[in-house]
Amino acid sequence: MARLDKVDRKVMDDIARTGWSAISVFPTEDDPGHYFTYSVGFSEHNHPDMIVVGMPPATAHGVLHACYQAIERGTRFEPDTYSTEVLTTYRVGIVEVVDPLGELPMSMVHHLFGKVEGLQVVWPDVQDRFPWDPDFDKRFKDRQPVLGIWSGP
Repeated sequence: MARLDKVDRKVMDDIARTGWSAISVFPTEDDPGHYFTYSVGFSEHNHPDMIVVGMPPATAHGVLHACYQAIERGTRFEPDTYSTEVLTTYRVGIVEVVDPLGELPMSMVHHLFGKVEGLQVVWPDVQDRFPWDPDFDKRFKDRQPVLGIWSGP
């Protein structure tokens, strides 16, 4: 592995201490995009790292922490499924992140561990509908782009 810089060491220290780390990326004036937060280190537990798009970083970190706790209990999140183990009042959808151009937004995972799989935790609207549902709340449609293709039930 290439020489680790200060951020790399912080992430690796987090993983050694707690089992995983989180990276949050914020929109900027030059790159407006969306908030997103992803795990680093789930792959060290034989599980794809996971990403949450469109939630404030503190909330997304809590979602990823719930995912990590479920993984520690033996849960294996699979693409194209719903899970009730993440949010207390809603289910989430799990989508495989498709990265045809090799530009997966989980760059720290790739930097530290090489090419790994990614799963997106997709959150519902208040009526428990998802972006792939025709009646998904339009207010949230642009906040949460889906980074793969939903093929589930």
